[in-house]
Order: sequence, then structure tokens, then C-alpha cells
Amino acid sequence: MAISSLAAQLISAIAGFILIRSLEKPDFAWFTIATGITSTLNILADAGIGGATTAIGGTVWQNKQALSNLVETALRLRVRMTVIAAVVTAPISLYLLTKNNCPWSQAISLTIIVLLPLGQISTTMIYTVVNRLHSRTKHLQIADLVPASTRMIVVCTLAATDLLSVTTALAAGLATQLLHFGIVRSQVSALVDAKRDDQLQARFTSEIWTKVRQLYPNSIFYCLQGQLSTWLITIFASTNEVADFGALCRIAVIFAVFNGPMAHWISPAFARAKTRRRCAFIFLGSYGLVGALSAPLILCAAIRPEWLLWVLGPGYQTLTQEVFLMSALTIIQAAVNIGWGLNYAKGWVKTVSANIPLTIGVQATALIYIPVDTLSGVILLSLCVSCVQWLHATSVTVVGILRHSHQGSPATR
Repeated sequence: MAISSLAAQLISAIAGFILIRSLEKPDFAWFTIATGITSTLNILADAGIGGATTAIGGTVWQNKQALSNLVETALRLRVRMTVIAAVVTAPISLYLLTKNNCPWSQAISLTIIVLLPLGQISTTMIYTVVNRLHSRTKHLQIADLVPASTRMIVVCTLAATDLLSVTTALAAGLATQLLHFGIVRSQVSALVDAKRDDQLQARFTSEIWTKVRQLYPNSIFYCLQGQLSTWLITIFASTNEVADFGALCRIAVIFAVFNGPMAHWISPAFARAKTRRRCAFIFLGSYGLVGALSAPLILCAAIRPEWLLWVLGPGYQTLTQEVFLMSALTIIQAAVNIGWGLNYAKGWVKTVSANIPLTIGVQATALIYIPVDTLSGVILLSLCVSCVQWLHATSVTVVGILRHSHQGSPATR
């Protein structure tokens, strides 16, 4: 499973590097903004429903009827959040694109392409939880590798025929997302086809909304924070620096190799873990693995940054300081994702909203000393915030493990 996740990450990275080297900087800046809007949509549409489904599913995954009704309930709730997400993000997309000299007609078309697969993406994320809970390694590998490989082939073909543009690049992403949806839906259809039970669905609706009320404020805040760097660069800096930031984010894909194992294996395993020792083993192993994977790459960014910058092409060779800061930021963010991924899997989310005052406090302090009209300043600001978020996430996980028992965690009750 880990190998296939690494392969999918590598394939995605190759496609991203081709885009960077092939698109002009203004086009790549618009592509960066549009893909950032996609991330915003996904977070707003999820609203914590995916995490709630994983946490509840960890207790009922062997009961087909209960799992089927849980999935149906989650999908119904996701529809509401998806509509809200689309209404909120569409005007933001138009503003940011036109702010960076994108013609109105193209800004509208790019926004439409970004919005089109939102329903399928939402559904895919819920269905994927089923595969993860059942540890269906082969199915998860196919769902990872086939769409990623297809996108890379399409991007390579467009680049080779001089047809690659920001519009065709986003269209390739749209086709890939629809393909991913079709694959995952066919994989889990037999596992979630049990008879509808209104009583179960009412119970799951209540449980999911309880967790969503705990998670949604943080989801919105996390959404804003996740895109804050792009928005600051977009508003206060030049289109050229937006492209630089987008290119560095592609370098960060190299450091995201842990995301696949985390989502497909570690979080579901943690959700199913019934002993304190098992929870501690998964927790420590997760951090150990991400450290081992990240060490060689962060050393390369510190000692030989030109090796990493080479893949971006001649337009980005001066970003030696920025590539190190971005590498450090991505590793810390991976650690944050580990901590909260484990916490969500067990439903240890009562203090998640503390991220909001913590982040605002760090940002208010850091803004006194850090300029946000430069690329390095924006990255450094995010790095300070991520360090504090990592400490918070880790403390919640440790407390949850210490309170864990064979019957479950009091922290979730």
C-alpha cells in the first residue's frame, strides 16, 4: 500500500513539473489560484463529515447494514455542504483570478471547470472511507494509481502537442476526478447496498452532526488558513510571485509521500485500535516514518537546493532560500496532518477549535516581525503557525492515548 501511494505521489509530481516547465508564468499563476480554490471547495464541502464517518465507521465497519446506512447518511449531508461550498467559493475564484490579470471570460470558464466535479469529489471521499475501513489494499492502489497515471499521460500528450494551457490542464484534472469517482463507486457498491434503516440513519445523522458542530468552525478556519499564503501573495505581490509560490508548492509534493499511507492505512488502523499499546505504536510509528522519509529531502533543500529547483525550469532558479523554507513548512504540515488524522479517527476533537485562537495569536505576533508582501515572508509566517498547530495536535493525541481503554476512549464520550 505504501509503495503504491508513493508511486501515485511520484506520478502526480511528474505531471506537476511538466505543467510548471510548459506553462508561462501568468498561466501557471492562474492554475495555482484555481487549484487552490479546489482545495477550499473540498474542505468546505467536507465540513468534518469525512472524519466523522471514519470515526463512527471504525465501530460498525463489520456490520454491512449499519455501514451502508452510515454512508448514505453521510452522502446526504455532504450534498448540503457542497452547495454552500460552491456558492461561497465561486466569487472568490473570480476575484482572485481577475486580480491577477486573468480575462473575465477565462476566469469564468476556469471557475466552472473547478466547480463541475464537486459533487463527484464529495461522493468519492465518502466511498473511499469504506475501502479504508475494510483495508482493501488492492482497491485503494487501483483508485490511486489509475487516475494519477491517466492524468500524467494526458498532460504529457498535451505538452507534446503544444496544446497544454491552463484551461486544458484543469480539464485534464476534471476528467481524472470523474474517473476516480467511477472507480471508487464501482469498488464499494457491493459493500453499501444493504436495506435502508430510518432508525439507523436518524442515529447516524445525530452523531455526524454532533461531530460536525465540533469540527466545522475549525474546518472553515483551516480552509482559510490553508489558502492564506496563496491569497496573501495574490493580493499583495505580483503575478510572477504567485507563479513562484505555486511552483514551490509542487516541490512540496515530494514531501507529501506520507499522505497516502496516512489516509489509506494508518487512520483506519488507528480507528480500529482497541488497546492503548496499539494506539501508541501507531502514533510513534507514524511520526518515525514521516521523519525517515523527510530527512534526505530536507538535507537536499539545505545543501543542494539547485537540485530541487532544476525540475522547475530556468524561470525559478533563484528561489534557493524559499525552497528550503517551503520544504520545512511541508514537513511540519505533514506532522500536523498526522496528529489530527489520528485524532479525527478516534473522535478526539473536543479541543480542535482551540486551533483558532492559537493560530490568530501566533499570526498577530509574527506579523509584527515578518513582512507578508514577499514570498519568503509568507512562507515563514505559515511555518510559525504550523509549528504551534503541530504541538497542539500532538498533545491531544497523547492525552487521548493515555485515557484510552479496551472499551474506548472517554475523550469521545
